[in-house]
Amino acid sequence: MSATETQRVLPIEGVIRNELAELVRDSELSVPSLPETATGLMGLTGVSDTAISKVVAAAERTPLLRERVLRVAAFAAQREASGFSSVHEAIAHLGTAEVADIVLTAMVHGRLFDDKRCAVVAVDAWRRSIATAIWSREIGAVSRRGDEYTYLGGLLHDIGQHVAKLACAWSAVRLGLDPEDADTENAALEHGQHFTWVICGQWPLPGAVIEAVRDWASWTPDEGQPGNAAVVQLAHYLAEIAYEQGPELTREALAGKPLLDTLRISPDRFNALLSRAEWVKAQAAAY
Repeated sequence: MSATETQRVLPIEGVIRNELAELVRDSELSVPSLPETATGLMGLTGVSDTAISKVVAAAERTPLLRERVLRVAAFAAQREASGFSSVHEAIAHLGTAEVADIVLTAMVHGRLFDDKRCAVVAVDAWRRSIATAIWSREIGAVSRRGDEYTYLGGLLHDIGQHVAKLACAWSAVRLGLDPEDADTENAALEHGQHFTWVICGQWPLPGAVIEAVRDWASWTPDEGQPGNAAVVQLAHYLAEIAYEQGPELTREALAGKPLLDTLRISPDRFNALLSRAEWVKAQAAAY
């Protein structure tokens, strides 16, 4: 049955789901490539001249990327509206590793969402993934369970969902449809995991990142010492609840959860994390 014939007999949601199912079946999903420069920023730590030059060169590559990086860095540093005048200044204030995270996130953000026709269906959810990444870095530091790949694991933990939604939007544009958000949600939930593994196979991701992406949702204390998967799991909950409902309801929802004990996050440290909820949200929204 052709796409036109399908449209005659199915509601929009059915058409979109069929389109996405065909992409999965025929392995025809076109996954945006990760910019080559981004590979060199993964897990970047230290303040060597080489590290700094990589970050600055990546951020200065295009005016839009530079503007986005400086804007997010200003939120991260809680600076006034004037922000930073250069990437070097942001690095001096925040450190190479944090600015490298911002540059990497801005690169992925631009690659996925600069097509304005499609971005609206997924960008809000993507900002929650950015919040998950920031929370992952914060939790990793507080619990001492994080490493140089914790942030990236949080950022990409549900990347397949976003790509699936974008694929739905691309199909809708091609077919001249105007679906509601709900029309793409079920299709994305159904096939998002498949697209996650497509991306993990195509992007040059470190093994520690793939492990976090693979295991975060199912990790339990029975699996041994907590690592990035456990950190990302807690960060996901913080991002989902705090982003929508605020820190007070987050505190109620997660208080007493075994995951907090497993990561050795005391009530005082948990409260300190939650006090940064608006700060995290502002950074995510700045992309």
